[in-house]
Amino acid sequence: MPYDMKRHPRPDTQSAEAARVGEELRDARLALGVSLEEMADELRINRRYLAALEEGRVRDLPGIAYATGFVRSYSQILGLDAPEMVRRFREGAGVAAPAKDLVFPEPVPDRGVPAGAVIMLGAVLAVAGYAGWYYWSGSTRTAEEVPALPPRLEQSAREAGLPPLPEVTPPAATPPASPAPATVLPPGGTT
Repeated sequence: MPYDMKRHPRPDTQSAEAARVGEELRDARLALGVSLEEMADELRINRRYLAALEEGRVRDLPGIAYATGFVRSYSQILGLDAPEMVRRFREGAGVAAPAKDLVFPEPVPDRGVPAGAVIMLGAVLAVAGYAGWYYWSGSTRTAEEVPALPPRLEQSAREAGLPPLPEVTPPAATPPASPAPATVLPPGGTT
């Protein structure tokens, strides 16, 4: 005899509580005078899943999470106590009730430097850098003493017929006078 691959109904091994929940759903639907097809259209749940719920066939449902949602939606639309029906269905299907007191871990505090402190430190450094640059580049420095020309350059200047350079004295504590216009000598040395 060849093995038949067709799906055969499995024996129902679920508890009687899931079947009682299904019976209550069917009785409430019939009391409203609504057909299974109309209810399936209203809930947008496949008719075969609603039939499996009403008959207590948990194994024919797509999964316990879906089945629980089907029971909740079906109970609500029929005006039944949905949380109680879901609790009874889950117990009948052999699913443990979810833990009531869930403990979530606390987030780990950030251990880095706060962003505000980094921005403030950057701003302080930028202002200090600008102030330093302004102070050092804005001040005028005068040489206290200009060194004399090396003898070799002085001799070359005399041979070329250039007049000797005047002696430079350091400026006094008085403010500098306006500079005199400079005269540029032509290469012959005379004007």
